[in-house]
Amino acid sequence: LIPIDQFDTALRLLASHYVSQGLILYKDIGIVYPPGMAWMFGLLIPFGSIAQYNALSATAFLIISLVVCRFWGKVVKQNTVSMAFLFLALATFVRYIPSEPFSLLLTVLLCVVHMYYLEHQQSKALLVSLGLTSAALAFFRWDTGLLYIFVMGGVAIFQSVLSRTLKKDMYISLLAIFAGYLMAISLLFFVFSGQNIVDQVYNFIITIPTQVILPFR
Repeated sequence: LIPIDQFDTALRLLASHYVSQGLILYKDIGIVYPPGMAWMFGLLIPFGSIAQYNALSATAFLIISLVVCRFWGKVVKQNTVSMAFLFLALATFVRYIPSEPFSLLLTVLLCVVHMYYLEHQQSKALLVSLGLTSAALAFFRWDTGLLYIFVMGGVAIFQSVLSRTLKKDMYISLLAIFAGYLMAISLLFFVFSGQNIVDQVYNFIITIPTQVILPFR
């Protein structure tokens, strides 16, 4: 099972416990994280115990890891043994970075699905998968999703300049990723506007991390 980090994960779980009691994130509870984990735990397991939260984390980790391994196997055409080693590597990775299991795995999943789309199969189903994964990432780690879009956008522009050709598949896939991310952010903005807490959310997940936490670290 995924261990409980003494700071980040513990605060998320505490926030999810408060959510299950009807309190509102960023209004009644001050956390500097996106709402994904607190909402997921608080809504799926109201008044749940640490053991239940841990079991849900492990289940979600298992599912996402298997999907990552499946796509990675298609990307590099590896065999079952190699996929088992990749799965163990992911398990070890998340074991020692327990505060960000979902965002890390979702980032890896977004990357391998993107690679598979570009190298093997340009299908509408994969474009939808890219958009959904990007949207999910916005709920758990908005800055990672935004960074991925900017980095890959820069790579696409750089490749186009070097080759003097437009990488159509790259731009289409980036558009799908950006669309999913934008839809998720828009949904969050709509929810927070309805709760009249947009300013509080901005202060907690943007101002405090960038102006207080990062300089301190």
